[in-house]
Amino acid sequence: MAGCCAAVVPICSMVRNIPQSNIRTQPIPLSLSHAPSLIFHSYDIGNTILKYNEGFWVNPVTKEIQAKPASNWDIPAKHLVEPLYYVLACTLAGLNSMFFLLQAFWSYISKTVTKTSFVSSLEFKVNIVLSCLAVALYPTVQYLFRNDYVYRETVPQVIFSILTFFTGVLGIRTHFRLAALIKTARLITNDATFHVVQKLEYFKDMNIILTFGFFGTSVPLGIMSVDGMLPKPIIAHNKFASDFLITNMNFFEFIMR
Repeated sequence: MAGCCAAVVPICSMVRNIPQSNIRTQPIPLSLSHAPSLIFHSYDIGNTILKYNEGFWVNPVTKEIQAKPASNWDIPAKHLVEPLYYVLACTLAGLNSMFFLLQAFWSYISKTVTKTSFVSSLEFKVNIVLSCLAVALYPTVQYLFRNDYVYRETVPQVIFSILTFFTGVLGIRTHFRLAALIKTARLITNDATFHVVQKLEYFKDMNIILTFGFFGTSVPLGIMSVDGMLPKPIIAHNKFASDFLITNMNFFEFIMR
């Protein structure tokens, strides 16, 4: 009990000394993720236009009518699609970079609100380094697989799903740290500092929603991307399974962005 009281006393003084204006004016950099999302729409639109212009194709093996594979596209279309794949790579790099910076942002918020941080200096630096590495990783991978019509699209998506899943794991850890911080703050809250607890609750709820978005996007995307890399895809040939995964991925991706 004595140890608990000793831990509460410094946080008590910290919370009481926080001006309310500092809490209300904290910027939320989540809006920055809109920039990669808007760029991603240009990839979707451009890729859709090219696919519709190329039309459909009769598979000589299965005799099924399906979208023409990129390897069979006309030369002008192949040249036009190259920049689009780099747009996709830069978009995924931007999103993953923002997600890692978000983990550093929680530390900044905690330090601003309670004058203490639940993230060590090393963890903070690691998140910054990972965000920078993500920016360089995707264009590099896209360049390495530029001549492979399957891997140049699926490999960046597999990497994106892995890094996003990892960010979701970090989100779970952030949730427990925020919950512990809120529990401590409630022990010493009063009318003057009640807004602090409210703002921390808001950040915790935001983190929960984003964490669900990370997992809900990364798992279906990873499954479909790995399936697309197989010599004989399984899920891609099952309409119910593919539609189920695509629907869930799009729903959680909307939440995440």
